[in-house]
Amino acid sequence: MRRPTRVGRAKRWLHTRAFSVHPEQIGIGDGFKGASAVALMVCAALVFRQPELAWSAFAAFWTCLADPGGTRHARLWVMSVFVLCGSATAGAVSVIAALGAPVAGAAVFGMIAVSTLGGLRKPRLATVGTLVGVVAVVAIEQPVQFAEAPLVCLLFLGGGVLTIILALGLRPTNPHDAARRGIAGVLTELRDMTAEIAASGDGRPDAEQSRLRLDAEHRRSVRDAIQRARAAIEHAAAEKDDSSALELRNLLTSCDGIFAGLIALSNDPQGRRSWSRDWVCVLADIEAALAAAARQVRRGRADAVALHGTAARIRAHALYEDEITARAIEAVAACIDDLIKPAVAGVVPASIASVLPAGSGSASGREVAANALRRATVVLITYALGHVIALPEVQWATMAAVVVTHPDAQISGPRMIERVLGSLAGGLAAAAAGLLLTEPWELVAAVLPLAAAALALRSVNYTLFVLFLTPLFILVAELVTPGLGQLAATARAMDNVFGSVLALLGCMVLWPERRFNRFAAQLAEAVETNLQFAAAVISPSQDRTAVDVARQRAGLTSTAAEQTLHRLIMPGESRTAALVEARALLAAVRRLAGMATTLHVTGYAAGRDHLLAQMAEVSSGYRRSQI
Repeated sequence: MRRPTRVGRAKRWLHTRAFSVHPEQIGIGDGFKGASAVALMVCAALVFRQPELAWSAFAAFWTCLADPGGTRHARLWVMSVFVLCGSATAGAVSVIAALGAPVAGAAVFGMIAVSTLGGLRKPRLATVGTLVGVVAVVAIEQPVQFAEAPLVCLLFLGGGVLTIILALGLRPTNPHDAARRGIAGVLTELRDMTAEIAASGDGRPDAEQSRLRLDAEHRRSVRDAIQRARAAIEHAAAEKDDSSALELRNLLTSCDGIFAGLIALSNDPQGRRSWSRDWVCVLADIEAALAAAARQVRRGRADAVALHGTAARIRAHALYEDEITARAIEAVAACIDDLIKPAVAGVVPASIASVLPAGSGSASGREVAANALRRATVVLITYALGHVIALPEVQWATMAAVVVTHPDAQISGPRMIERVLGSLAGGLAAAAAGLLLTEPWELVAAVLPLAAAALALRSVNYTLFVLFLTPLFILVAELVTPGLGQLAATARAMDNVFGSVLALLGCMVLWPERRFNRFAAQLAEAVETNLQFAAAVISPSQDRTAVDVARQRAGLTSTAAEQTLHRLIMPGESRTAALVEARALLAAVRRLAGMATTLHVTGYAAGRDHLLAQMAEVSSGYRRSQI
């Protein structure tokens, strides 16, 4: 059985603090299709000696970023909206830029506010709104005369249309690929959790404290992975009775059942579990089954014989364990069997389909307006200061301001760090490439892999995305305007730092969120939903589906509260004593959830009194809380 990896632990630590790393979401095929459109436009600019064709190359890349995935109809609609809005923005703002800095500043303020407002009003177009803002801040630094504006629009439109044709016409992507990768990611997280459970019983003095900390990390990580996979399934479902979506929902329901079983295995209500060699063998077989299932899900082929055989081997271990452990083992084995259960038309697993992500409610009109004004103001300040201090490439500072100013201000801090790190590393890579690659066709040859890597990694990690994005833009600039390579590499890093820092300061100063109020509401919701879950477990009138729904809601709200707590502690917020008390309360809530899940999975009737005592502890702890 493999040992828990430091990489996995680091990934979970980063994710808790809003630094997302999702290696299962690498999209190599889509990356190369999008990169082909970018490379074609760059080659055309080089062959015809027309620097203006850089607009087509950038339009191709941004259109790829606008691609939401899912069904062809949805992808066509979203990308077409971006291409039309982007081409109109590029032409209009380029003309306005020639009227002078005051007029240009007012125009970019209005454009950013409108595009952000539109994106926040329609969540499916949130990325489009951000990208249209990026087009505006680039166009404001590329002034043209009125007669040249149609050419700018056509160049942008041409690059975008070519990208749509390549993305949707060449070997169409299965709309459920992202969901399958997401479910494979859930199975991988469960595999890591299994390895950690086995390692936590190695007899070390600090084993129990380490187990509790890592158990909380795994629960957050697995719950988030399940929600991401669920969102991908629903996003790609063409119809309500889509057979592929039904199959994936069944898979996800089974994954959630395995998750509950592992929580039950990691909790010992009797306090007598023996971490014997046989116990490690149980976990080793579960880990092997999860690894095999993850490979099969990625390939889209299920080996029923192999999984059934593994499930039978896991069941055999139950004969040698105590009653509680045996029931938990049987529950995990049953869910492994269900991983290859055929989908039944019209039957939607209620325990997964009915659960919404925490905080999925729509933002109020006031919040939407504040977010739009915040981003527009930050961009305007960045634009004005950039010209006052004569930044060499102001558009890169304003681009950073657009993407770092996130509607959720707590995301802006991590996003700033990732943007700066990626830009600095990418700038160094671009400077090295500029020294090594001297011929134009050598630079063109580097554009294709850079664009492919950036697009393939865009859903994996933002730092990696920016790492490849930076040299890509610098090399394209060097191709269309020779002699700027070293200057562009230095300017990109410096301007990104400038714009990113201003964006973070703007989020902190301009209409700041009342983070303590938000955390207090999340904490209250976490306590309430976990108490409801525990009550559902011991209530004779609740069916298993209702209890599963309550368990998942409790996990989502606990995860949201814990992540907000970590982000409050990171900057050294005040009210330290209150936050320490809140952390202790959330730990008690996690213990309550573990007990309730164990009782739910195993039917351990003798644990009812322990559960009631834990419910009383959580209730009294919340009443004492001063948050």
